[in-house]
Amino acid sequence: MQPLLLSMIHTEDKNDIYWCDEPIHVSDKASFKPVTKDGELDHWAKDKEYVYYLGYHPRNTPIVRTHIADYDTFETVNADYARDKVQVYFHDTILVGADPTSFRELNFYYARDDKHVFYEDIIVCNFSRSFRVIDKKYITDGTYVYYEADKLEIADLATFNVMCYQGWAKDKNRVYYEKSVIQGADPMTFEMTTYGFSRDKEHVFDGPQIVEGADPETFIATGFHKGEDKYRKYELK
Repeated sequence: MQPLLLSMIHTEDKNDIYWCDEPIHVSDKASFKPVTKDGELDHWAKDKEYVYYLGYHPRNTPIVRTHIADYDTFETVNADYARDKVQVYFHDTILVGADPTSFRELNFYYARDDKHVFYEDIIVCNFSRSFRVIDKKYITDGTYVYYEADKLEIADLATFNVMCYQGWAKDKNRVYYEKSVIQGADPMTFEMTTYGFSRDKEHVFDGPQIVEGADPETFIATGFHKGEDKYRKYELK
């Protein structure tokens, strides 16, 4: 164990070790230790039986675990991924088919090995020389655009570009918010404004929704879901 690190992060009694007052249900206290990266605790711990993920999990469970394959070579990749010489882990899920030797993170959202690109525990596409990260959650395999684990089959890669606001993008044909097409938006004149509003030559949008009746030439956002044009004031839900 690492007493100083454990004293800062964990408490323990004769029965268990606790993380943020939650019982970890450690299988073997003698071999239990937090796994660090660059000297910092990175959401992972291990004993000779299990890998423990300590942190936010999609099931809203603060602590999950899975059987460890190799205790001695287990190491953290980042806050979400870890590996040993046998396999790769995402929280309490083993990434079937992932190569631990070549596995590495791409950014905060994606990781890859020599064959595949992963979003969380999902294989998104094949990895090749044509692959690139467009921006944060938008990637391409050289043929298609993807958002998280979803393929935007109708997106035009040649003209696809991400706007300055996270989650917004457009190509020559369409405007996108995350993986959804913004219906009625004209990509040639579409622009973001303030407080989550946007506009094109004919419409004002609050997020992905058209603000019915709003005049794009005179509309001014006055707050989130609030604005006014020369005709009226708007307070949207």
